[in-house]
Amino acid sequence: YTKIQFFCSVHADATVEDLHQAIRDVLQWPEDQPVNITKPGSDKSSVPFQSHTAKLGGVREVLLDPAVRLYELPMSVRRARELLNSVNVLASTESFEREL
Repeated sequence: YTKIQFFCSVHADATVEDLHQAIRDVLQWPEDQPVNITKPGSDKSSVPFQSHTAKLGGVREVLLDPAVRLYELPMSVRRARELLNSVNVLASTESFEREL
C-alpha cells in the first residue's frame, strides 16, 4: 500500500468529530464512507479515541484507516492544487518557520 501524509487544521478546542469533518472537507471524503481515525501508539500500533466528542488536546498526528481501501484519493485535481497552494502559503510564513 501507499502511505499518504496530509495536513489539516482544527481550532484549539476541537473534538474528534471536528477533525473528522476537517478531513472530509480537505479530502472531499464521501459522506457515505466513515472516517476512522486513531492515534499513533508505540511499535507501529494505534490507539482509538475514547469517543467522537473527546477533545483532541495536544494530538498533532492521527492515522486514517478507511473501512474500504482506497486506490485513489477522492479529491479533484483542482482541489488538490488549491490544497497544495494553501499549504505553500502557510509554510512560507515567518510564524510557521519559527515553529519548526
